[in-house]
Amino acid sequence: MRKKIFCIYLCMLLIIPLVSATVSANEPPSVPTIDGPTSGEAGVPQTYTFTSIDPEGDDISYCVEWGCGEDICSDFVPSGEPVSLSHTWAAGNYVIRAKAMDTGQAESDWAELEITMPRNRLVANLFFFRILQHFPNAFPVLRYILGL
Repeated sequence: MRKKIFCIYLCMLLIIPLVSATVSANEPPSVPTIDGPTSGEAGVPQTYTFTSIDPEGDDISYCVEWGCGEDICSDFVPSGEPVSLSHTWAAGNYVIRAKAMDTGQAESDWAELEITMPRNRLVANLFFFRILQHFPNAFPVLRYILGL
């Protein structure tokens, strides 16, 4: 009986380290890079490319927060393959945040990119040009400078 218990104990001492050595932790993907413009025209779609690498080579999905209350997650793509996503903003300053997640649910840290969508100045200038059209002789120096 003692020999049987000793054999079981010895087998457990040998097998458990082998089994635990073969089980490895799922490492998260690298923090994604965000490539795209840092400023653009409000109301016009802007395209950004996200890229990350998973240490185990697992497929990756990108989750993006556009900074305006909207977010999106891409389909899974092979590790290292870039994903391009587009978004449209109103005028203002925003921070795009993106993280990568592999098929084992390991998530990277957030990457951030600050962007600016300036206010369209054409609307404000339209009012000024209409005044100049209605009163062509009221501002001759200004008309000369603007080339009207």
